[in-house]
Amino acid sequence: MLGKLAVRNTRKSFGDFTVYFLTLTFGVAAFYAFGSVEAQRALASLGSLKADNLKTLGATMDVMSVVVAIVLAFLVFYANGFLIRRRKREFGTYLILGMPKRQVAAVLIMETVLVGALALGAGLVLGVVASQGLSLLTVQLFELDITRFRLIFSMPSLVKTVAFFGLLFVVASVLNLFGFSRQTIHRLLNASKRRETRVRNPRLSALLAIMGLVMVVAGCWLLLRSGLVKSIDSGRIWIELGAGVLGTFLLFAGGSGLALRVAQSSRRAYLRGLNPFVVRQLDNKVSSTYVTMAIVCITMFFAITILSGGISYGNVLNRQTSTAYDASFIRFSGERTQSILRGIKANGFDTDTHFAKTHEFDVYETGLVLRDITGGGSEPRGLGSNPLQMIGQSDANALLRLQGKRPLHVAADGFALLFGDYRPEYRALRASYAKATPSIAGHTLRAVSGGLIDAPTSVGSSLLPVLVVPDKIVRGATVSQTTLNVRYSGDGEAAEEAVLAAGMIDDAGHEDQSRPFDMAATSRIVNAGHLAAGVTVTYIGLYLGLVLLVTSVAILALQQLSEAADNRDRYATLSKIGASDRMMGRAVFTQVAVYFAAPLGLALVYSLVGGKAVLEVIRRYGRVDVATEYRTATAMLVVVFVGYFITTVLVARRIIALEKPHGRHV
Repeated sequence: MLGKLAVRNTRKSFGDFTVYFLTLTFGVAAFYAFGSVEAQRALASLGSLKADNLKTLGATMDVMSVVVAIVLAFLVFYANGFLIRRRKREFGTYLILGMPKRQVAAVLIMETVLVGALALGAGLVLGVVASQGLSLLTVQLFELDITRFRLIFSMPSLVKTVAFFGLLFVVASVLNLFGFSRQTIHRLLNASKRRETRVRNPRLSALLAIMGLVMVVAGCWLLLRSGLVKSIDSGRIWIELGAGVLGTFLLFAGGSGLALRVAQSSRRAYLRGLNPFVVRQLDNKVSSTYVTMAIVCITMFFAITILSGGISYGNVLNRQTSTAYDASFIRFSGERTQSILRGIKANGFDTDTHFAKTHEFDVYETGLVLRDITGGGSEPRGLGSNPLQMIGQSDANALLRLQGKRPLHVAADGFALLFGDYRPEYRALRASYAKATPSIAGHTLRAVSGGLIDAPTSVGSSLLPVLVVPDKIVRGATVSQTTLNVRYSGDGEAAEEAVLAAGMIDDAGHEDQSRPFDMAATSRIVNAGHLAAGVTVTYIGLYLGLVLLVTSVAILALQQLSEAADNRDRYATLSKIGASDRMMGRAVFTQVAVYFAAPLGLALVYSLVGGKAVLEVIRRYGRVDVATEYRTATAMLVVVFVGYFITTVLVARRIIALEKPHGRHV
């Protein structure tokens, strides 16, 4: 009996559950799909770097799933609260008709479990499909063997998804039961007549809006002026964020009242059609829910920034591949003076078989700092005070030949600069190069034409730019470090395995004095690390960004559906006094559009400021064209936003009986 009633109620009210159902389905699908990433380890050779990276990626996604679980739990509890408020009058009617309170509570629990089970089933089906697309993306990003791809079903991810959402629905049912048990028949029947707290004084509204605007502009201006890195280092970031957050709350608290006065100033436009009703409804709703709207706006901002920033930074890391050399062995200045190559051979490694080309060279101290090249100009992060090192022209040309590049000539009094990688903080150094005249060991040097060369001095080189000087200048100079760069024989696979098997790539160099080097790196390991980091950051941006985006838009949709339920009687009154269905339909559309557009528009403005600040940080690690990533994030935003907007309008029209499921407009 009660089960049939729960099923019938769910079927009858499924339109009201649409937003809740779609959001739950998305949450389940995302939770399963991103949780199944580690299942693709089968595509990589067991024990290989790629398999280890996939394992690390899976562990990272598990951590992110905890964050996502908290967000989704908040959304489920919020949505359940909306559905309970939406049907309080119905529950009160059941009690008047003589149904015991425990039976009404049982029906409520059955409905919650039924909708949850349907969403869980649909979400798992969608998640399995989405996980295949995510698997193909993983194969592409990790450069795995596509021929080994197969359909993946992750049982651990399934168990985690069912366990989490099952627990979530149980907790939601308990909270619903607790809330319902405290209700009286009178409160249930008059739930729609509750009054909301709002800012009513027009002068106060204007003052709050102006204060909010000033604080938001000040926070954004300070962030753009100082930059994200300097703001964090100085601690001003909290002041800037605080001004932005508080300003957002004040804008929404007073903005609706100010907008109402502006709308009323144009009598012709204000009095047209149902505009007075729509404007008043929007003013009442925004001013009474400004806290929620401000939170939604801030959440949208973080969603857009995380989504675009994560993809951008991931792409930068993916492009940081080291192909100049296959391996590098470095020894810092100390007691060991033996050649690194001879030392490796003396330790039993077959260099003749595995090393096709090698070059060993010394890096020397100059006694100068970077500021001596830039002419005293300041550099970001204090780089100007870092020591400047040098190598001889013959060594530089040997490195360039290993990389397949043309040699350079610095003449008797010239110098060039080798840059290991692109860094925006070196812009001042590049700009000052042509006019620089550094003096080393009594020799005043001048820049040679075409002397700014991108050529790393070792695998994964973290050295600052290195001076290339005539060989005579480095003779007798103090050695800072010695480096051996290697090109493997053949395709390099056998050589890489031999280097790893010999235990050369670990952290024991400083302690093991039998080694002729202090540290070593191979391009395969370095590239695999950059690739894994890039994919991980990209997936974090997609996962967290999409969940935050859907959550924020879903909250807006649920609030508008709640407003539609509260306004049903008002729209019925409008119909009785002659308002046409078309007029009321446009009124619903306008209300939902403005309510969605207000936080979204402000969030987009914030994202432009935040995106510029984040871009400053990303560009420290490589060249990036963020336009593509922002277009991707915007496309995702449009799809989610438009989908929820259309769904909300249709369901809101249904709630106020403007659109009948089986008939024409009333």
